[in-house]
Amino acid sequence: MKQFAFLIIGIITGLLSSCGEGNVPGGEEIHFSQEQNWTGEPAGLVYHNGKYHLFYQCNPSDVVSGNISWGHAVSTDLIRWEECPVAIAADENGQVYSGSVIVDKDNTSGLGTADHPVFIAYYTRYKPKQGTDSNSSPYSVGTAYSRDEGMTWTDIAMEWEDGSDNKRYPNVCWNKQIDAWVMTVSTGRTIRFYFSPDAIHWKSLNEFGGEMEITGSWENSTLSPLKIEGSNDTKWVLFINVNEGVSDGAPGTRYFIGDFNNSGFHMTQSKELWVDYGKDNYGGILCNNLPDDRTVMVGWMNCWLYANLTPQTGKRGSITFPRELTLTYEGNNYTLCSKPVRELTGLYGKTRKIENTEIAGIQTIFNKKSVSRYPFVIHLVFDASDRYAMWHPREYGIRLRTASGGEITFAYRAEMNYYYVDRSRLSDISFSEDYTSQLGAAYRVNPPADEWYLLVDRGSAEWFAGDNKVAMTSLCFTDEAIESIDCYTESGHINLKEASLISIEKKTNK
Repeated sequence: MKQFAFLIIGIITGLLSSCGEGNVPGGEEIHFSQEQNWTGEPAGLVYHNGKYHLFYQCNPSDVVSGNISWGHAVSTDLIRWEECPVAIAADENGQVYSGSVIVDKDNTSGLGTADHPVFIAYYTRYKPKQGTDSNSSPYSVGTAYSRDEGMTWTDIAMEWEDGSDNKRYPNVCWNKQIDAWVMTVSTGRTIRFYFSPDAIHWKSLNEFGGEMEITGSWENSTLSPLKIEGSNDTKWVLFINVNEGVSDGAPGTRYFIGDFNNSGFHMTQSKELWVDYGKDNYGGILCNNLPDDRTVMVGWMNCWLYANLTPQTGKRGSITFPRELTLTYEGNNYTLCSKPVRELTGLYGKTRKIENTEIAGIQTIFNKKSVSRYPFVIHLVFDASDRYAMWHPREYGIRLRTASGGEITFAYRAEMNYYYVDRSRLSDISFSEDYTSQLGAAYRVNPPADEWYLLVDRGSAEWFAGDNKVAMTSLCFTDEAIESIDCYTESGHINLKEASLISIEKKTNK
């Protein structure tokens, strides 16, 4: 993997699982999940009339995957969500898997009006075949429209030029370049592209991935132009969720850089790249119909290797904190940059701050009293101006510790130019052998500073690094509250130029 000179920005969301809620002062969450039962992968995110509408896979009646339907939640700021009734339920036609939702604001479909546009949902029906049809695909693409902003839905039929039945995970967005709707669907090993002037009648473009060697199955995908930082230009990015491959066989989201025209998508950069290098971010989708020029992504914060086994009661699964995406260009390569949406800063409250503290060994920087309320933000700036000096530590980082000695570590191993997360010392790790492996990514920190930004919530850890070029997400379970936040070094010392603890004053999840 190519190494970059960079500053690191980290977001860490959480240590405390819902099974330990009784031990958690405050108890707020800054990630969306249903009040109870199973929250699965996001299925659609769309903006309309001042509100964001999130559609997601859910099991309305149990805490494990099954009976998959589409849930629905609404927010005005991408952070505080109000749960709505089930949008599209599993029925005799099968379960309802991932897809996408659009707002037909120009009424291209004729199903609404310009003043009252319809929502159109594209989803995957899953129903295993019986008898003589048992070898045929259990997947099919369904479509429905809503005239009341996603509260009720009416099924409609689409028409396909190619007649192929091998389609699943449809994702649709408006493409200004060809002045039409563009859909991506998966065949399992490839992504097919279609276009439509009316969101109902679909004609073929091209197929991507047929000549590539891939691991696992390709599932839902998303195509979008992304802004290149420092310029007015954009580049096309194809995001593909792969059911294994990113970290010890865990599912993850790859992205491919390319061009798009009337013949479809064409890759121009072959380097293997991932949206997130952790185990617990999958199924990423982009927000449609945003009122500004941002690109915003959310994913599912869980992992299919142990998703049904996590030590939680009452509910399982959540959605990652929304991320703004851009591209950078350096070293003849485009690289994705991601960071938390700007709306988070509007919830900042009281700040505690220390400056210019020499760290040698282990030192507590914030105690239990300081971290008595959740969620909160930690901002750290390490002095990296002398990183090649003899006294510079071979490793430095922070540990969030519990009263019984459980801990999660976020660290930089300088001798290897390697950032990693270690959750093997948490109290709740026995539920799966696939859970405890160390997560990491190789990047180089150069002078003058190494900056981290952490958002602490319950049950998970999202880490953005390398001028926002690398991210790692990992679930982190313990049944105890945080006792202290410690900074440490190994074989050397480092100046902690700044450490800030910022409270989040408002409850952020309804």
